[in-house]
Amino acid sequence: ELKGFNSPVALFAVRGEREVESRFDAAHPSALSKFVGRTSEIGMLLERWELAKGGQGQAVFVSGEAGIGKSRLVDALEERLHENKHELVRLQCSPYHATSAFYPIIERLSRFARFSPADDKTMRARKFSSILARYGENPSDVGSIYAELLSLDLGEAFKPPDLSAQQRKELIVRTLANRLLLAAKVAPVLFVVEDAHW
Repeated sequence: ELKGFNSPVALFAVRGEREVESRFDAAHPSALSKFVGRTSEIGMLLERWELAKGGQGQAVFVSGEAGIGKSRLVDALEERLHENKHELVRLQCSPYHATSAFYPIIERLSRFARFSPADDKTMRARKFSSILARYGENPSDVGSIYAELLSLDLGEAFKPPDLSAQQRKELIVRTLANRLLLAAKVAPVLFVVEDAHW
């Protein structure tokens, strides 16, 4: 019962953030309707996928006005690849983080590790090891890079290297690119960057 309202008002409590890969997933939490049309577009994407699976890396730039179905097209591609062994790496850029180029990658690594605000330092360190174990990366080589990206204080073993800002950036980019190459050795990778203009 609230003053000034004739009938009772429903109250809701926020329990936490919902984990989603993209804004498209957040906007469509339930099952999507059947994908209709766009036969040539989906066909072209599937052709490129076959070439990529064969070892010929491919890049496709999907561009258009907001709301025309770019994300739905990518979602339809992912549905068609469901039967094939592959890894989807989906990064969602945002106007709220336009000054942080690595933000989408940090978010994906955090989701992969299943970090929770309730995690203590020990739990975060345990979950952090899953990031390194995924593709068999050497903790002594890359652990400090990931720890720095994720703002984790894991002690001297993962202390950031003493490098200039430019050297550090180059090392981060090299480490992240190598992570994709390691992923591609396990299975073909569908690497999607949404709203890259941000």
